[in-house]
Amino acid sequence: AYAYVSDATGYRFAGYVDANGQLLIANVREGAFTLFVYSYGTVPLSVTRAGVVTATNVANNEVVDVLVDSIAGTASGYVYAADGTTPAPSVLVLLLDDATGTSLAAAFTNQAGFYQVSTSSDSGAVRVRAQSPMDPSIVAEGTGSFATNPSLTIDLTLPVGILRGRVLQADGTTPAAAARVEAAQARENSDPATTTAYTDALGVFVIVGPL
Repeated sequence: AYAYVSDATGYRFAGYVDANGQLLIANVREGAFTLFVYSYGTVPLSVTRAGVVTATNVANNEVVDVLVDSIAGTASGYVYAADGTTPAPSVLVLLLDDATGTSLAAAFTNQAGFYQVSTSSDSGAVRVRAQSPMDPSIVAEGTGSFATNPSLTIDLTLPVGILRGRVLQADGTTPAAAARVEAAQARENSDPATTTAYTDALGVFVIVGPL
């Protein structure tokens, strides 16, 4: 993990946390400061802590301790189309802090509609949101808490349809692999909603999003 600090002198890189989970930051000015700690490893970390360096701290050359703790966990599950059974592939799934709405991590569903995201948050309360590739305003959400269960299973059903088809070459029999397929759907008082997909080795494409 690494950290930045913001004090009276501005915002600057503070260094990397050592093997004991500690970091000594020198020359933090008297007054309020904010510490930002990040990690983009197996379990991403993004934590902010505030503190104050007092005149007494400065006079006695004292260390001001700031505890940076968080609750880590993993959320996984399946995203389905509106029928509740058809897997929805290539759907963006966001893991949000349930209290602030801050995005903590993201992943895309695989061909089976499965997703898995790991992160940490201050309270452990998280919200999982799946977005329609064709219209990000169409979402499905579920909530949970890493504080009570560090391995959450949250399945979601998006109120969308699935467009599936096959693209063949000019001979009418040979699959057209890696062909780009675009779908558009008219929307009232707005530009058409569009999304794209690419065919697999068999020429098959799957588009999630049409209503």
